[in-house]
Amino acid sequence: MRRFRWLMLGLGLALAPGLDRPSAADTAPAKVGVGPAYEQLGKLAVMHSGRIKPLDTMAREEVKQIFGRETIKLHDAKGDVIATWGPVAAFFDWSVRPDFWNDQSIILVDYLPLKRLLLAGAIDERLGAIVVKETTSEADRAAAKALMADKSLTSAALSKFARQAKLSAEERMEIDRLALQLGEDHRWMSARELEEADVMEGGRKVPFVTWFRQAAGRGQDAENDPTGATKLTDVEKRAIEVGTRLVHFQTHRDREIRSIEPLLVMPRPNNPTYLAFTAEVVKKARKLGQDGLRDLPLMELDALKALSMYWHDLPGEDRKVPGVDAKFDAKFAVWLQHKSGWVPLRVLLDAKPELLEQAGYPSHQLVAFLDAFRALEKAESSAPGTVPQAATTHLVASAQQLGEAVNKVTYPSPKAMAREAYYNEANPFWNAQYAYGLA
Repeated sequence: MRRFRWLMLGLGLALAPGLDRPSAADTAPAKVGVGPAYEQLGKLAVMHSGRIKPLDTMAREEVKQIFGRETIKLHDAKGDVIATWGPVAAFFDWSVRPDFWNDQSIILVDYLPLKRLLLAGAIDERLGAIVVKETTSEADRAAAKALMADKSLTSAALSKFARQAKLSAEERMEIDRLALQLGEDHRWMSARELEEADVMEGGRKVPFVTWFRQAAGRGQDAENDPTGATKLTDVEKRAIEVGTRLVHFQTHRDREIRSIEPLLVMPRPNNPTYLAFTAEVVKKARKLGQDGLRDLPLMELDALKALSMYWHDLPGEDRKVPGVDAKFDAKFAVWLQHKSGWVPLRVLLDAKPELLEQAGYPSHQLVAFLDAFRALEKAESSAPGTVPQAATTHLVASAQQLGEAVNKVTYPSPKAMAREAYYNEANPFWNAQYAYGLA
C-alpha cells in the first residue's frame, strides 16, 4: 500500500503543471503581449453577444474562434514556433498592424481536402512555371505534370519532388514551403492567402470568399428544405467554417461594421440631447431618401439603427419620432438606458468630436477617451506587444469615466470587470484536473 501511495504521488507530480521537462531557454519562443499592461487592457468593458464583459473575455472568444486556441502561435518558414501572443494583445494588434497580421498563418484550416483545394492554385502556378521552363529535364517535367494532375496530392509527394528534381534554390524553397502548408501538421492559413485563393468550380476559377458565401447561401436553403434534397458536401461545410473565421478576423482587423458584431465599447446616450439628435437625423434621412443614407456619418447611421431596433417590436401606430410624444420619449430613453446595444469603436473614432457632442456625449470625458485610445494605438505600433502599463491604465480609466457619464446605471464597475478577467486567467475548471489527479 505504501508503495502504491508513492507511485500515485509521483504520477501526480509528473502531470502537475509547470513540472514539464526543462527546455533550453534560448530555443523557447518569445512570449508577446503578456504581463500587467495587457492584463489591465483586458479589463476594458465592452459589449459582446448581448452581454457586457471585459475585453479579456471577448478577445479569448474571438481568438479561439479564429485560431482555434486562446493563445496564438506564430511560425517561421520551417514551421517552428517563433512567438506566442496573448489573446488581448493579439486582438488589439490586429487593427493596429493589419499588414503584419495579413501574412500570419492564424486562421484555422484543419480539413485537408479543403486545404488542398485552397492551395491548388498556388501549387499549379509554381509547378506550371517549372514545366514550361526550358532547362527543366523531361523527367522533372513529367513528374511536375503528374503532381498537378493529382487530386489527392500530399505533402510528402511535393517534398519528394523538391528533393529529387533539379531545381534552383528559390524553386526548391517555394516547393518546400507549399509542401509544409499542405502537411497535416500545418493547420492554419493567412488572411491574405484566403483572400487571394481561387477555387475551381465548373471549370472556372471562383474567389474563395465568393465561393464560401455561395455555399453558406445553399446551406440556408438546405436548412429550409423539408425534402432534404439540398445538401452540402463536407468540403463546403468546412469552407463555411473557414470563411466565417476569415470574416471574424477581417471585421476586427478593419474595424468594420458588418454582419459580424464589431467591437462595441460605449453605451448610447439616453439623455434629451441624444433624442433631439435622433429626431434631426430622421428628418435628414427622409430628405435624402434610401439612396442617400450611405452618405450619412456613422454616428447618424447608428442613431437610425437604434431607433429602428426600438421600433421593431412596436405596433405601427406607436412608432413615433423623438420630440413628438413625451410618453414615447420616456419609454425610448428607458430602452436606451437598459436594453440598447453599445456603440462600435469605429463610430466613435470616425466621428468629429462636435458631432458626438451633438449626440449627447460629454465633451471632456469623450476627448479624454479618444486621446487615450489613440495614444495606446501609437504605443502599440511603436512597440508591438510591449506597451507600457500606464497607457492601458489611462485608457481603461478614461473609458470608465466616459461610460459612467453616459450611463451610470448599467456601465459596469471596475471590480466586476477585474473579477471576470481574473476568473478567465485562473481557469478553475481546466486546472481542477490536476488537483483531482493529486487527490
